[in-house]
Amino acid sequence: MEADLFRNEERTALVESLENMLRPLMPVLLRYGVTLQDAHDALRALYIDELSTRSKQQGRPLSDTRIGMLSGISRGEIKKLLGDRQEKERLRQEKARRIEQASAVISAWHSDKRFTTPYGAPLDLSLSSEAGFKTFAELVESVPHEIDPHELLETMTSTGCAEVHGDRFVRCASRTLIVSEQSLAKITRLGSHVSDLVSTVVHNMLCQPDDEPFLEQRLETSCRVSPQFCAEIEAYLRSRSMAFLEESDTWVSEREQVNALASGGRVGLGLFYFQKQ
Repeated sequence: MEADLFRNEERTALVESLENMLRPLMPVLLRYGVTLQDAHDALRALYIDELSTRSKQQGRPLSDTRIGMLSGISRGEIKKLLGDRQEKERLRQEKARRIEQASAVISAWHSDKRFTTPYGAPLDLSLSSEAGFKTFAELVESVPHEIDPHELLETMTSTGCAEVHGDRFVRCASRTLIVSEQSLAKITRLGSHVSDLVSTVVHNMLCQPDDEPFLEQRLETSCRVSPQFCAEIEAYLRSRSMAFLEESDTWVSEREQVNALASGGRVGLGLFYFQKQ
């Protein structure tokens, strides 16, 4: 009985945590016209997908009928939900592939001395062969990925990290992929950033005592402070964190290619400033 009570308290706490995670999203959902039914459908699809994936990983895949019994959803709806999820995953992987390629090229643009000035700044690159000028195609060829230069350039310009001038040359506008002002890009960033953060917290929550938890550090003032001091803290953290990220990016870029493994994983570090009442 006590075990059941404790489990129920954990379940209640988890639901409350879910509410806390979703609350900051409410103004965005309302602004973009996402209905309660839209949100319900998304959560339902995720729940069905996780049920199906988990059963396969455990070596006892569930039929659509069985999943329907466990979730209270009809077999026809389950087929449609799983099909939609597979297509969305395909599109997500394609987008991730483009971002990964663009990141590798930007890194080479800053670290490969063939494409930088004597002071380490990225060169402006010609879009066609010109005597005495390095070309964007040469930069792309220097990265060990199969990349379509035109597709890559479209990704880099749409995210604001590269600029094309006069249809003649391309200039690096940022060391990292900066999301442009387009609403779609901002919304995509919302999903990827929050997903990465939640994945780390969940990993640390579920890992066994002998497992190594992921890096998860947090800094917060111990009392309420003035708006002026908030601005001062933000400026301090911004300058220090950018220096750290640039140093870390260089360190990783110099080593990642010799440690590349097709069956390996991707890792990273995210820093963000937060402010609350």
